[in-house]
Amino acid sequence: MRDMDKFTSLYDLLVLVNKSRKETNDTIIAKAFIENRYDLDILSLEQLSQKCYISQSTLSRFIKKMGYKNYNELKEAMHVAMYAINSHHQIISKEKSIKEIRNDVYNEMIQSIN
Repeated sequence: MRDMDKFTSLYDLLVLVNKSRKETNDTIIAKAFIENRYDLDILSLEQLSQKCYISQSTLSRFIKKMGYKNYNELKEAMHVAMYAINSHHQIISKEKSIKEIRNDVYNEMIQSIN
């Protein structure tokens, strides 16, 4: 896996949230993944769907749209992204906003390209 690939799942979610002009199911789901990034290991698909008031089937379709086979594969990608980022600079914390995380991830991606 190339360094940049490690950040793709989190970066894609952040881009989706930040480019959206209105609240859609996709942005609600993306925000739920970002906001619950530390709890994904213990959250089932059912629990996540209840947290964001979206059906499990809608979550599954979103996950497939993101290019993952299932929820477990996306959770693993998020785990890898967060580990890679945290191991470099400890830039993701529970206290940071989505905007701050987006900027940090973007800067980390640029550094990994150079």
